[in-house]
Amino acid sequence: MVKIRLKRIGRKGNACYKIIAMDQRRKRDGRALQSLGVYQSQHHICTFYNIQKIEKWRKKGAKMTNKVYQLYVTYLRFLWNKKRLYL
Repeated sequence: MVKIRLKRIGRKGNACYKIIAMDQRRKRDGRALQSLGVYQSQHHICTFYNIQKIEKWRKKGAKMTNKVYQLYVTYLRFLWNKKRLYL
């Protein structure tokens, strides 16, 4: 089964994570199927490269981890509020 989860990058004490699609049997820092975004935990900044790619993986049956789901919902709310401001 494919999971959408975090992959740690960055140096010690300065963690940064990539949001990736990966087989659940692989190690946390193993080879990813596709990179979907970046999360900087120190600054609480999350950027998804392409929302359509995430939806494509979810339609194929990929499950999100709890933290990635929280980041995804927060990001969608941010986009929705930003869109409403400019209408």
